[in-house]
Amino acid sequence: MPVPQLKIFRTLWGVEAQFSTDINVLFAEIHRLGYTGVEASLSDIYRLSNNDRNVFHQALHDHKLELIGTVSTSFCPAEPNVWHDLSIGEHLANLDKQLSELIEYKPIHVNIQGGQDSW
Repeated sequence: MPVPQLKIFRTLWGVEAQFSTDINVLFAEIHRLGYTGVEASLSDIYRLSNNDRNVFHQALHDHKLELIGTVSTSFCPAEPNVWHDLSIGEHLANLDKQLSELIEYKPIHVNIQGGQDSW
């Protein structure tokens, strides 16, 4: 039977206040601090990689980090900090679209923040 391992991840939410926004400097520091990986939304991925999927993949690989993805159905990652009053069907469509894109980054887990407070 395999021995359980504790993996510690650093969320990228709010990381700009503490660390560099250069993805390689940031990921090197996160690795140096002993984290197993990062937790990131598509918005985080787009911002840190300048919308270059290969840059994000390479940075994870180079710094030996894993990814936990986050998805929120209430907004579009291309429009950070914009809240939309969406129907349930639109939330489900956002979930499908974001999961389809996020899966290309090979996350080991995905946290989903679904719905909105008004229902």
